[in-house]
Amino acid sequence: MESESSTRRMRSLYRTLLESDPSVTSADVVHEEATDLPLPDLRRALIAKYEANPATQRIELRVAGASVGVTTRRRVCRKPGDAGVVGDTPAGEGDRATQPGDSTRYRTVDFRCSSCDQGASLSFYDERRMPKCPTAGHHVMELVREGAES
Repeated sequence: MESESSTRRMRSLYRTLLESDPSVTSADVVHEEATDLPLPDLRRALIAKYEANPATQRIELRVAGASVGVTTRRRVCRKPGDAGVVGDTPAGEGDRATQPGDSTRYRTVDFRCSSCDQGASLSFYDERRMPKCPTAGHHVMELVREGAES
């Protein structure tokens, strides 16, 4: 790394792996990378180094010869977690996340072919791009008006 701005960029890029306490400056081992790596790749490399050195609790991260910071076993080896899932509860099924029943703010827009019984339901439509009947020789489907019989 050639400048302080590059070091700041690396610290920002790898902030989830680096110890946030600025007083932590000592490390048991040094991990050197020639260039910056994507965060998941660096995390895997650091986990491998921690596994190869069971007594190691801190690793100094250096990129292109410049010290970026100190990682700790606790920060690097913790599981990143699952986005949107807490335990066995999928996203949207938590406390007041969704209300029971169908939404009253959205309706499907129905279309029907005038030549056959083919239909389509869309969440929206653009009059410039109306749905077409998949049957050969048939054309654009017609909008079924609410309350109209099919």
